[in-house]
Amino acid sequence: MTTGTSREDIARATVEGILCSMRDAMVALENATQQDTNRVLLIGGGAKSEAIRRIAPAIFGVDILVPELGEYVAMGAARQAAWVLSGQALPPAWATQGTPKHYEAQPDTDTVARYEELRDLTEGW
Repeated sequence: MTTGTSREDIARATVEGILCSMRDAMVALENATQQDTNRVLLIGGGAKSEAIRRIAPAIFGVDILVPELGEYVAMGAARQAAWVLSGQALPPAWATQGTPKHYEAQPDTDTVARYEELRDLTEGW
């Protein structure tokens, strides 16, 4: 930070930091499953923020889909219960409502690299 650092700079850095930490989780899942992520479904409180919607595809490096507001945690639990009760190897088809908003951007590898460098320097603090 410098004397020229603005409120907007701090706000954007906060959003980028949150998204980069979420990207860490995505990468961990990719490594555990040996599958690449081809899109991210953004739900919850953060999905209401236009700033998060616009910055997320650059940080994640994939397209972002934002569905209409809904009770996705409850619907996910219901879907899992239906799957268990079905006894099938794959979950049952589950219709979604509405058309999700689509966000895309060129990957922001510089911001991700700076985040990873600082994350690694502060590991174990």
